[in-house]
Amino acid sequence: MLCSMIFCLTSCKEEDHSKEVRQTTKLFMEAVKAGDFTKASSYCTDREAKALGWNSYSEDATDEFTDSISGEGSATSGYNPSDAVVSIISSWIDQLCSEMITDYKISDEITHEKQVYTVPVDISYHDTSRLSEEVKSTAENYMKGDLSKLLTPEKMTELTQIYLSKGQNAMMDELFQTILPDLLNDATESYKASPALSDTIRLTIENVQGDWLITGDDGKLKEITSLRSPAASGSDGSGSSTEEAAPSTAK
Repeated sequence: MLCSMIFCLTSCKEEDHSKEVRQTTKLFMEAVKAGDFTKASSYCTDREAKALGWNSYSEDATDEFTDSISGEGSATSGYNPSDAVVSIISSWIDQLCSEMITDYKISDEITHEKQVYTVPVDISYHDTSRLSEEVKSTAENYMKGDLSKLLTPEKMTELTQIYLSKGQNAMMDELFQTILPDLLNDATESYKASPALSDTIRLTIENVQGDWLITGDDGKLKEITSLRSPAASGSDGSGSSTEEAAPSTAK
């Protein structure tokens, strides 16, 4: 009888998989900190990756930002960015992704109920909601004076020649290839210099067909990693238009 009771107690005890869960959390957070959301998604179920919006994160963010400088309502509406300009934006997005999360710490207070684990993670991060304002502010500063450092008389002559020989779109392409790298880099440096914020996110991890995967979260991570593309300067009448930097013959 005693043996039966001991067997029942030991066999009915819920097995603790905190070690495996912690490892999944670590791999996930390392990928997030590195800005590799595709890799981070591999530690999630498809449903959770979709909920986070990471299935095509870089491509979507690049498209959104590109549309902000060429779409309807932008200061340069109708402009069709070349692959070279899109590549500059895409590289910048990838850099931003790697700068979002500055640090993290997995809590020791991992809890579970019926093999559903909740893992608190303390994180430090830069506020992406400020990013669009940093880009707009930097663009306005460029229009007020910094732009002259890039658009020398020689460059303005070159832009005029491109406009006369190849048209406005080609001229705008050259203009953006000239100013975007420095402008976005300066905006990023201001963004990185801002004080880091801190919060605690909670991940839900379960065993899915033999793999410990993230099946849910508390919604904070999506908000923290959400990029808001800046509206084109001057689209609301409050700032300078990029077109103001173009040669007068291009207007």
